[in-house]
Amino acid sequence: LAAGTAPATRYGYVRRERASELAIYGRGMDALDKPEYQAQVTSVHFCFVSVDAVARDVGRLLKFADLRAVTLASNQLSHLDQLLPLRALPRLRALTIKDNPICNLRGSIRAQAIWAFPALGTFNDVDVTDDERAAASRLFEPLAQDS
Repeated sequence: LAAGTAPATRYGYVRRERASELAIYGRGMDALDKPEYQAQVTSVHFCFVSVDAVARDVGRLLKFADLRAVTLASNQLSHLDQLLPLRALPRLRALTIKDNPICNLRGSIRAQAIWAFPALGTFNDVDVTDDERAAASRLFEPLAQDS
């Protein structure tokens, strides 16, 4: 897979192991339109779905009454700005990013995510602390004021 290209899948599917979780693979994005999912699902996992497709469909995600967690795996996510549309999700409290190029940034990605999504309670399955929030604010607030 060339750098900067989205994983190509010919087909898509969805999986629900629990009523509150929805895993979308490849071209399974039509599942976002199902009212029964919108009413019950609190956690959506996007696997092999381009981050651009996820960002474009934030309006569809807003229809989920209690969406609190999003997982992105193998989405060709290379910088956090690609996720900024997810800030529109009012109840988002957990964000997990794995198997993406941005994961190579190690600690920096955590601080960036905490600053960009101040309501997060967990990032990559680890609780966010008040000290981390304060440190992220000290680090990124001056940069935001300069731009």
